[in-house]
Amino acid sequence: MGLTIKQIRDNTTRARHLYQRSRAQHFAVGAFNIDNQETLIAVARAAQKLNSPILVEVSDGEVKAMGLDNIRDLVDNYKLEYGVEMYLNLDHSPTVEDCKRAIDAGYEFIHIDISQANHDATLEEITAKTKEVVEYAKFTGALVEAEERYFMGSSNLHKETIDYEEVKKWNTKPEEAKSFVGATGIDTVAVQIGNLHGLYPVPKE
Repeated sequence: MGLTIKQIRDNTTRARHLYQRSRAQHFAVGAFNIDNQETLIAVARAAQKLNSPILVEVSDGEVKAMGLDNIRDLVDNYKLEYGVEMYLNLDHSPTVEDCKRAIDAGYEFIHIDISQANHDATLEEITAKTKEVVEYAKFTGALVEAEERYFMGSSNLHKETIDYEEVKKWNTKPEEAKSFVGATGIDTVAVQIGNLHGLYPVPKE
């Protein structure tokens, strides 16, 4: 069952207030990726037990497996059943079109990641497509996150040797992050500080 535009805007307003509270009161909001209903139930029950607001995240693959609107309905159903403050984030979405569909479905958070599909995407292309999502999101008030370049790795278990010196060469500089935020109008920016996507057999440095 779809949400009305008023319900969507009310939800995104509450999401923005949550970010303001977390900054003012110095607490983090847990974000949990789900790939099935059982995981969502476990996350909702944990949030209820701890009386904690949470973000439920779904990647492109998880959306394809479960369905964009189905996920929205599931989150809304368990939000009511368990009486928890729970929001939905489209995580690392590789295309503008997918982001727009999630915004229309009432996702409160959108992470546009153009370099996820095209590792060689230029800064100009990433900036332009990110701005397009930011402009579209203004209709509902959804918060938009983006990153200015490709971060190494993927959401898998990696067994290859990692050249950490090569990783460090791509660390985001403060002036780059500031410039990207100013150029795109995003709400939050994902930066590389030596971090990698995925699971590794040795600790990341």
